[in-house]
Amino acid sequence: MVAGSTHATIQAALDAACAAGDTVWVLPGTYPENLLFPARDLELRATAGPADTIVDGSACTRGPASCSVLVLDAGQTVATVVHGLTLRGGRGSYDPARAGCDVPTSSCGGGVLLWSSAATIEDNVVEGNVAAGSGGGVFVSRPPGAVVLDGNTVANNEADVGGGASIDARDPASVVDVTGNTFRGNAAAEWGGGLLIRYHYDWALLTGNTFEDNTAGTFGGGLTCLYGKFTGHAAAFAGNTFTDNAAGIDGGGVYSECTGWGLVDDNTLSGNTPTGCSGVSGETAYCD
Repeated sequence: MVAGSTHATIQAALDAACAAGDTVWVLPGTYPENLLFPARDLELRATAGPADTIVDGSACTRGPASCSVLVLDAGQTVATVVHGLTLRGGRGSYDPARAGCDVPTSSCGGGVLLWSSAATIEDNVVEGNVAAGSGGGVFVSRPPGAVVLDGNTVANNEADVGGGASIDARDPASVVDVTGNTFRGNAAAEWGGGLLIRYHYDWALLTGNTFEDNTAGTFGGGLTCLYGKFTGHAAAFAGNTFTDNAAGIDGGGVYSECTGWGLVDDNTLSGNTPTGCSGVSGETAYCD
C-alpha cells in the first residue's frame, strides 16, 4: 500500500512509489518475491511486524542470477529504510560486474544485498538464507556513506564467508553502525560465522549486539574483522556478548586484525571455542 492505493505485490508498490521519501506499507501475509528497490530513497515498512509479514525469496522471481530477497544497488542512501519484515529463503545474486563475492562466479547477499548503496535496515528477521560467496544473510559492499543495521535478528544463514552478514566498505569515508542486533546460528565455511567486517572505514559502531551459536570453519566464529583501520574518533566496540560460538582454527568468539578502535569496553565472552581469552584472537584489548 502506497499513497492510499493498494497493489498486489510489494514490488508493484515499490515501483509505484514515485517520490523520494514515500513509504510503502506492507500488510500481514507471506509474499513470494525477490525485491529490487527503485533508484530513490523509500521506506518499506510492515504494519504488523516480522512474525506476520514474510518475504520469501525461494522462488527466485527475478531469475536464477537474482535470488536475493532484497536488493539495493542504485546508490540509495541511509534515508532508505527497511523495517519490520522477515526476509527468508534467498540464495543470493550474481553479477560478473560485481567483484568481491570471494568465490568466482558465486552469489552474495542471500537475504539482503546492498551494492554501492546504503540503507537503514532495522527490526527485521533475516533467516534461512544462503550465499555461495559472501553474506548469507546480509551483504554490503562499497556503501556511499552510512549503513545502519539496528535491532535485527540474523539467524540460521550460511555462506562461504560472513555467514550471518558481511560488510565490505572499501572506502575510507564509509560509516557502519551495527547496534542491538542478534546474530544466532549462522555458519561460514571459512571466516566470520556471525559477522565479517573488512577494509577501511571512517568510523564504526559495533555496540550492544549478541552473537550466539555461530560457527566458522577457520577464524572468528562470532565475529571476524579483517584489513580494517578505523580513522575517525567514534569507532567503538562495546557492550557486545559472545556466547557459545566456535571456529575451526582460532577466535571462537572474535578474530580481529583491525586497528583504530576508539573505545573497547564491556564486552562479554563465554563458552566460545577455541577458548583462549574466551575465544578472542587478534587484538588482546578485546579480552575485557
